[in-house]
Amino acid sequence: TMQKPSFRLLLPGVPVTECSRASGTLPGRRNFRRLLSTSGSGLKCGSSLTVFRQRRLPVSVSSAGFPSCASGSVRTFNTGISTRDSTEEIAQTDRQEGLLLERLLPEDCDASKIASWMRDGDVNVSPSSVLVMKSRLGRPTGRVCVLTEEAAPDFLLKSFPPGVSLRIMDRYDVELFVEQCERFVTLSEDLRMLARPEFFSRVVTLTEVPKTYGRREIAEVIREHTDIDIDPRQIVFRFKKHGVQADMVWVVCPSPEAANRVIAKVQELPVPKRVQYGTLFGCAFLWASRASLFTSSPDLDFEFPREDPVNRKHRVFVTGWHKEVGEAEFATLCDELQFYAAGVKKVDLDPASETCGFLMSFHDMRMTKRAMRKWTRLKRLWRISGTSPFLAYPRVVDVHWADEDKYADEDSASDDDFDEPVHY
Repeated sequence: TMQKPSFRLLLPGVPVTECSRASGTLPGRRNFRRLLSTSGSGLKCGSSLTVFRQRRLPVSVSSAGFPSCASGSVRTFNTGISTRDSTEEIAQTDRQEGLLLERLLPEDCDASKIASWMRDGDVNVSPSSVLVMKSRLGRPTGRVCVLTEEAAPDFLLKSFPPGVSLRIMDRYDVELFVEQCERFVTLSEDLRMLARPEFFSRVVTLTEVPKTYGRREIAEVIREHTDIDIDPRQIVFRFKKHGVQADMVWVVCPSPEAANRVIAKVQELPVPKRVQYGTLFGCAFLWASRASLFTSSPDLDFEFPREDPVNRKHRVFVTGWHKEVGEAEFATLCDELQFYAAGVKKVDLDPASETCGFLMSFHDMRMTKRAMRKWTRLKRLWRISGTSPFLAYPRVVDVHWADEDKYADEDSASDDDFDEPVHY
């Protein structure tokens, strides 16, 4: 039996959609050692598509001298699992190399001001030891890393405005924060990279990714279990609000066949929550699918107008059609299948393939949902592979322009699925 799928579609300028989990025999979680050496069978899943606007502005990035990664001692126990010294033997304060401040107001994210507040709490730091996470427009997210090995006293937060949270960071946390700052600045370029036509069928979505993972850890997991080398620059993390890294990752595989192999192998795949410390912090289970598709075209800007946030939600995207099929022919087919679409727009995908996609618009959400259900039944009737992209629900990426102070898309009634907007 197949579970009822849910879908999301991403277009350059469009947020992601969720894929379904279909039938398949999955391994249980009772025997962890067995899970380390085996992976579940492939799951059948749907797709999502994202769209981006074409306007681009130059980006300026500044860097700071933060420490690089270094390996630590590793011990092997009778279980055969390699791990580092436990936190009971090495206290967190002994591993401290920095402090993470979160929930700061944008006007308070100033290096000199933060260093002054730290000194008021008996922690001596200089402004050069403060790294503020910012967007490509230079707007702070409220997350700040302070390099210091001094233990934070209990009254340190009293020097900061109310609501600010503090957490101790070790070497690996500091390295990950620096990487996140870089990825957050280049998020717009990374999403456009995913929307390149030749990558349409090569993008794989990983979910349930631990928050301590970066690009290098994702590439190593895929290499270990699939023997496929991934360029870390082609691994894109999704961000939530205020620059917090989400548990969803998009990976560009070398070929569509490699993408199918990753989807088949990474199904409830157990991985340590913190790679550097083995299984001491428990494990997480990764899932791979084609839950998100990306495309970009100037013509799609007219299909998803910013001035009409309600009607642009009444869209359905289907792909896998021969590129010689025209809009009139597809519209006639939709009428014969009783879809009654209000409009049809052809979308050209990978020029190297012989397929294209169609964007269908409807009058209301009721007919949109009915079309999704009918296309799902047709996919099963036509015996289309579960790993092949066929149906998706399109969403537009939130775009915040530099000359805007108030964003209409922040309204919960019209906000899109991408929690963190793309800045231009």
